Amino acid sequence: MHPDFSRRAPRDPAVRDVHKVQDILERVQPAPSSTKLRISNIYPNALLRSQIPPKMTEHRSASGSKDILNALKALGTLAGTKVPYLSSIVNEAISIYEVVQARDENDRDIERLTSQVLDVAKAIAEALPGLVDAPGPEGTAELVDFAARLMGTLDNISRHVQRRSERNRNQLTSNAVENATRELEEELNTCLDLFILKFGMHNLRFSELSASRHAQWNEDVQRALDETLAEQDEMLTAVNLPLPPATVVHNKFAFNALPSKPQVFFGREDSLALVLSHICAATPMHTVILGSGGIGKTSLALCALHDPKAYIVYGENKVFLSCEPFADADALLAGIGSRYGIQDSVHSDEVISIVTYPRQLRNTLGASFRREEVESLLSDLAAIPGLTLLVTLRGSERPSNIRWARPFIPPLSGLSPHAAKATFMAISDSQCSDEDIDELLAVLDNIPLAVTLVGNLAQYSLCSELLAKWNEDKTTMVTRGLAPADRLSSLDMSIRLSLSSERITRAPNAFTILQILSLLPDGLSVDHLLQVSREPTHVRLSISTLRQVALVYEHTDERRGATASSILRVLTPIREYIAEHHPITTADFTCLHDYYLSIAHNSPSENILQSDLRFQLANVSVVFLKALTGEHEVRRSVRVILDLGEMLTVPGASRDLTPAALDAARRIADEQLEADCLLAVSEYAWFPDQDFSVKRRYVESALSLYRKLSIPEDAVQVGKSLGLLSQLLCRCGQIDDAVSTGLQAIDILSKTSNHHEHVSALCQMSRSSGMMQQIQPAMELANLALEIVTHHRLDALLPMVHYCHAYIHLRRYDLKSSQRHLMKVSEAHPSHWDKVTRESALAANTRGRIALLLSRVDEAEEAFNHANRTWRKLGRRDFMADHHAWQGLLYIHKKDSEVAIKHLMTSMRLYRKLRYNCIARSLVLLGEAEIQRSNFRVATSHLVEALRLAKNDEIRFCVEASALALLGDAALHFGHQPDARTRYVTSFLIHRRDNDLLEAAYGMRRLGEYMRACGDFEDARSCYTVALGMLQQMGISFSVAECHFKYGQCALEGGAPEEARHHFARARLIYEEIGDGALIAKCQRYLDVLDIAGRS
Repeated sequence: MHPDFSRRAPRDPAVRDVHKVQDILERVQPAPSSTKLRISNIYPNALLRSQIPPKMTEHRSASGSKDILNALKALGTLAGTKVPYLSSIVNEAISIYEVVQARDENDRDIERLTSQVLDVAKAIAEALPGLVDAPGPEGTAELVDFAARLMGTLDNISRHVQRRSERNRNQLTSNAVENATRELEEELNTCLDLFILKFGMHNLRFSELSASRHAQWNEDVQRALDETLAEQDEMLTAVNLPLPPATVVHNKFAFNALPSKPQVFFGREDSLALVLSHICAATPMHTVILGSGGIGKTSLALCALHDPKAYIVYGENKVFLSCEPFADADALLAGIGSRYGIQDSVHSDEVISIVTYPRQLRNTLGASFRREEVESLLSDLAAIPGLTLLVTLRGSERPSNIRWARPFIPPLSGLSPHAAKATFMAISDSQCSDEDIDELLAVLDNIPLAVTLVGNLAQYSLCSELLAKWNEDKTTMVTRGLAPADRLSSLDMSIRLSLSSERITRAPNAFTILQILSLLPDGLSVDHLLQVSREPTHVRLSISTLRQVALVYEHTDERRGATASSILRVLTPIREYIAEHHPITTADFTCLHDYYLSIAHNSPSENILQSDLRFQLANVSVVFLKALTGEHEVRRSVRVILDLGEMLTVPGASRDLTPAALDAARRIADEQLEADCLLAVSEYAWFPDQDFSVKRRYVESALSLYRKLSIPEDAVQVGKSLGLLSQLLCRCGQIDDAVSTGLQAIDILSKTSNHHEHVSALCQMSRSSGMMQQIQPAMELANLALEIVTHHRLDALLPMVHYCHAYIHLRRYDLKSSQRHLMKVSEAHPSHWDKVTRESALAANTRGRIALLLSRVDEAEEAFNHANRTWRKLGRRDFMADHHAWQGLLYIHKKDSEVAIKHLMTSMRLYRKLRYNCIARSLVLLGEAEIQRSNFRVATSHLVEALRLAKNDEIRFCVEASALALLGDAALHFGHQPDARTRYVTSFLIHRRDNDLLEAAYGMRRLGEYMRACGDFEDARSCYTVALGMLQQMGISFSVAECHFKYGQCALEGGAPEEARHHFARARLIYEEIGDGALIAKCQRYLDVLDIAGRS
């Protein structure tokens, strides 16, 4: 049996004064015809119409203004409900015009400003219809941003015009009026420029408006330049500044100046301190800095040479010598002699005799000549008294026969993510999102040279463009474009130098191991390398060689816990270079491919989550993507990919695996395998630039193939397909279809022995029911899922089931029960590996929502950020868009509307890019943020647009009800009580019908605000009483305190001081429990006033 979805959850319980409130609702409820949720009824012109009644006066505007006015009215009537923000812009412009026409006196400045308002409004209104279906993900968010700015400007103009109407013109000086009007004209022109810049000139009207304005702007600029040049000429002729004579400095030796100190240097503080402790000790010691190419050895050495501590010890007696130009040790010796002023043939004893100058610091860089000769030369130099060597060398092996300072400086590795980002931002000052920057730096493995070069590219390119270029060109793009390229301006050149090492050229087997490791992003242990190599006897010696030249490094995989072993890895840029220029041979790749096939074969599909593959998903992705392009074991490779299942969604797994498997299945003409791949692509692959209709077509194609084949064993796949289709329909807002399809999936899967898919379908159906506020059916489904999991001991499914219960309890505002199930979600995740899952991220997000309801904003922010980090690791951009929406709500609670608006704009950009119909919900929050900033007209335009977008959404009522409530707040602010009443009552009835108790309580509190504004304090207190009863039952303390505070204000205004004192005291007590000092003080001020009034 299935739950009865026709039933509604029980109504909210009776509270005090319910009957009285029902009488109030019957009194204030509008007629049925006016409660239809239509834009024309929700947002009448009266809301934006001036409170000053228009007068029948003589025409003060030109006939052209009346023509524009009529055109605006026609545009607003014809396209107002179809075009974003059109009705708001048109109504505001008309409102300003009507105010000016109602004036008794002429004001040429104001009339000129009004004429400009009509011109700009008409031009934008004519262009907006062409932008409705404009391509590109940025359109909606940019249009919202522009509309907010324009509506804010029109609001400022409206207030300016009304102030001029209400005051005597002589109260302000002529200059003040002129300056204020000019500033508003400039602000309006800026809006027009912004529109043209972002959306292009879509009609001739823009050209006409902008041509004259740009000509005037050019004249102003030229005039300013002429005045500035004239002033400079006067200053130069009036002042004669003598220059000091140049000073010539003679040095004993021909020391060249050190290269400048790196101005961008982050993340090497520990290594720098260790270098300085060596070279600045009482008895300076020779020091060597090791590491691979481009890792930052030279930068570290230069920072040490320029450090004040080094100047105290060495003064100017420091010599920097790059060994890159020298072909052999003799050339290096000549270079040293030249640096010390010896120009003729140089012998070792001559150099040794002259470099005994006290305590000089030398810096040498590794070169490609014979190591033995260089070690001998360094040994001779190290033996000179008073000479300190600071050597940087590619590799991880220190030159022999020299007593190097201890403790040794560990070979340098890549920068930390924080240091790499700081370096990148210091160079680029990029305005890209944190997500794009982090993704770009991750593919570079935070190698300093790569970060520096890409930072230079990011000065004029977006991170997303650079990432796309990296995916196409790899290491060749990481260059400064200098000719000829060197190791500091080209990443390719730096890598090429490392590969030309003498040790590598002498050990061809080492290069083969390097080719294998370069194909494996996760790296491989020595034991596994022995299994994949065709010549295992040479593996250990080859690894030793690669370590010596720092082409591999060791890494410990903490995910493996107690079984963690040392993994050998190659830095990403080196891997990509090897793959591009020295790809692995077919024979070596076949051995590697067979190795991973054998691991999958020895791990049954039901236990594959516990196999070693879970720690090598990036390796698996690369190997099988390459294997699917060939003919070796294609069918087995496709089946291994499908058996990975949910592992395809965790960090490391490529989103290209299932599409590649689908192409291979079609190539070998296996329809059953093709259907399985279609389902896997829909479930695990990601389409960042396509809407959900693409996934839906894939699922429906899979269903068609399963039904065509009629294989009994495919019943699970059919049920799984229907469950996935239900999930897609729910996400797109088609709730009724989602419920019907979900019930079919449950019915099919309940007849199979696959309890995993049965439980998944039950949980999905439960969440969909909860989204519709059908709490009772949702709870029945969740309980059934928990019963199946418990009976069959399916512990791996416990996080999913407990999260489902937590979500349902949250929807019914049973916060304690929700928190209890969230704790069980955490307990069901025994390891770090299991915590990077969809359920753990959803649980963290739910914890954030609960904390937000309880006004624990710091706790909420931490939970939201934790969820977002998981979504980013999983690559789930859909949930990342949700994260920004929740962050927007969080910052609204923190009273930081600026940051809230930034997050909400980001969420809309992502929703638009994903083609989600969730933009209306972000617009409602955007309206709330603007109301918080007292931008009521801007907020109204966002809310009207939200209602327009939500009109065709089957889950629109939550958007409509919230938007109506906020529109009521705006109407109340403008003094339009009847409009406020209409919206408050309609919003309350929608929330009550949907059994959303919290929003219904907020609606009842808003009705109390309305009654209070109308002076009906008794009815207002009754509304507050009902709202308090509903909020106290849910245990949402902050909202209870807020309602007590508003109740106290109402009682005070209504002449009931003792009742007011009671509610202010209750509010203060709750605020003390929460720890909100500002609100405690606010309550105390009212109590102090009441105490003073009582004593007097």
